[in-house]
Amino acid sequence: MKRILVISPIPTHPQIAGNRTRIQRLLTSLRDMGHDVHFLCVNTEPWKADANAMAGWWGENFHCVPYRYPPRSLKRYAGRLRFLFHRGFKEILPVDYRYDETLDVYLDELAGRISFDVVIVEYIFWSKALECFGDGVLKIIDTHDVFTLRHLLYKDAGLSYGWYCTTAKEEAKALNRAHVAIAIQDKEKECFSTLTDKRVITVRHIAPLHSLPQPNPPGARLLFIGSDAGTNIHGIQHFIKEVFPLVRQQLPDATLHIAGKICDMIDEAPQCIKLGVVDDLVPLYTNADVVINPIQFSTGLCIKTIEALGYGRPVVASPAGSRGLEEGAGKAFLVGESPREFADAVVKIAQNPTFARSLAQSAYQFVELWNAESLRELSEVLTIKSA
Repeated sequence: MKRILVISPIPTHPQIAGNRTRIQRLLTSLRDMGHDVHFLCVNTEPWKADANAMAGWWGENFHCVPYRYPPRSLKRYAGRLRFLFHRGFKEILPVDYRYDETLDVYLDELAGRISFDVVIVEYIFWSKALECFGDGVLKIIDTHDVFTLRHLLYKDAGLSYGWYCTTAKEEAKALNRAHVAIAIQDKEKECFSTLTDKRVITVRHIAPLHSLPQPNPPGARLLFIGSDAGTNIHGIQHFIKEVFPLVRQQLPDATLHIAGKICDMIDEAPQCIKLGVVDDLVPLYTNADVVINPIQFSTGLCIKTIEALGYGRPVVASPAGSRGLEEGAGKAFLVGESPREFADAVVKIAQNPTFARSLAQSAYQFVELWNAESLRELSEVLTIKSA
C-alpha cells in the first residue's frame, strides 16, 4: 500500500466533463487497489466545483485550497482574452503561468503531517508543485493532452482557442520535473518521449462497465453527451447540419437526444431534444439505440466514446471521435469518415437489431479487455523508482 497525494486544479465532482471523469476513475482505481489516496483540489473555479460531493467521495482524504491567480499572469491572461474575442489566439504561454506559489506553503505543511510515497499532479501546468517534494517521493504527471502549439489544431479548424498552449521547450521543462509521465494514449506517449528522457507510460481511461439491456423495441434514438468544450460544439453542429438530414432521409422518425453542458451552447433544431445536465446517465444509455461522437478534431483520448462502449451501446464515431481507440474500429464500434458514411453507419445499426446487438456485445467485451490493460499500465507506473 502506498500513500498517494493527487494535486489537481480540476475537481472530480460534479462529473460534467471528460477530464473530471478521467481523474475520478484513475484515482478511484488506485484506491480500489488498496492505496491510500489523498485528493487535493486547488479551487481555481469554485463555481464549477462541488466541495460537498468531493468530501463525500474522498472522505477525510479530501483537501481543498483556495486559488490566487498570479498577478502578472492575470494581467497577461486578461489581455489575451480581449485579443481572442477580436482576432484569435495571441500568445504561447510559459508552463507555470497559472501556478499559485502560495500553494507551496500548504504543500510543505501537508507533507510535514503526512508522509507521501507518491505525488501525482494533473496537467503539465501544475508540475511546479512537484518541486515541493524530495527525491524519495515518486513524482508523476498525468498529462491528459499534448499542449505544444495546441492552438494550431483549432486554427486549422477555423475556430478560436482560448485556453492554454505552450512550446516544446516549456512542455519538456514540465515533464522533466517528474520521474514518470502518464500519457492517455500511445501517440501522445510517442510525442512526450521526444521531449524528455524520463519514463512515459500510457495509462488509458478506465471506463465503467454497465451491462444494460438493449432498447426494446429497437428504434432510431441517437444520443450525444458532451461538455461545452469547443470541440464538442463544433462536432455536434456539424452533425446536425451535415449528417442528421441524411439519417432522416432514411429514418424519418429518428431523434437526437443531447445531454450535458453542450445544451447551453447550441440552438434548437428539428427532432433534436436537449436534456441539459443529467446526473444519472444509465437511463439515457438504456434508451439509446445509437451513441454518436461526431467531433471533427481532438487531442488526448475520446473519453465519451470509450464510456459509451462501456455501457454496451452501438457507437458511431468520426475518425477524431475514435482517437486513441483505433484498435476497436470496425469491431467494437463503427467509424464514419464522411457525412454519408456516418449516416449510413447509423442507419445500418438502427435497421438491423441483430447487428446492433452483436456490435453492442463486442463493445462491452472490448472495454473489458481495455480496462484490464489500463489497470496493468497503472500498476506499472507505481513500480518506477524515484531515485
